[in-house]
Amino acid sequence: MHVLDIDTPERLRKIWVEMSDEERGDGPAYIYHLCYDPDIDEFGGFVYRSSNDFESEPLGHGIYPEPALNPEPAFYREFLITDFPGDLVRAC
Repeated sequence: MHVLDIDTPERLRKIWVEMSDEERGDGPAYIYHLCYDPDIDEFGGFVYRSSNDFESEPLGHGIYPEPALNPEPAFYREFLITDFPGDLVRAC
């Protein structure tokens, strides 16, 4: 995933510039790359936002709902992924 992250911002900027206003629509674009790293036994990823010129933003552990969810119930504050891919699929 880290190798993919190297070229992604530049490629997304190129795609964004080539898109028409109609294709872009009125809202921002968010692109998420999610991964599981077996070397460190952790999930991670990156988000690229049009509002941030598609700069790479590393994601920590947790869930990132759009739009943001109310922090209640507690499920939304923490969702442990202990069964892969089952828990990940349920979280998505």
